[in-house]
Order: sequence, then structure tokens, then C-alpha cells
Amino acid sequence: MSIPQNETNALNLADATTASLAYIASNASIASSSPPLRKVLVVTYYWPPSGGAGVQRWLKFSKYLPEAGWQPVILTVDPEYAA
Repeated sequence: MSIPQNETNALNLADATTASLAYIASNASIASSSPPLRKVLVVTYYWPPSGGAGVQRWLKFSKYLPEAGWQPVILTVDPEYAA
């Protein structure tokens, strides 16, 4: 007796989900053993939802800070009052 194709896909999906959860759990234990990130305060007028090159510069800079061991804390203006 053969298993219908849709049931085979469901079994493969369940196996893949289980494997993914195990991988995430193993990496979570590694991440929790790493030293805590140092914090850096970024004070900028240029932050989304505003547009322009200045916004992208700070956004990308902040995106990659955690890879270098820094947790960015962003201080910016209220979008309602931004020009």
C-alpha cells in the first residue's frame, strides 16, 4: 500500500519542523552563553518613516551593530513633528 502524495508531504513538513525547532533550541543555548551586548545610544533626526539617504545610513548602521557586540538604542523625533 502506498502513501498518497499529500500525506507524504505532510510527514516531510512535520519532520522538517521538528528539525528546525531542534536547531533553534540548540542555537538558543549557545546564544544565551555569549556575553551580553553593550548598549550604544544613537541620537538622530533621520529615522523611518522619514525618507532620504540619511535615514538609510543610520538604519543600516544600526542593523549591523549587534554583530559587533553592540545593542543600538535609538532616540529620534516624534514622526508627527518631523519636517
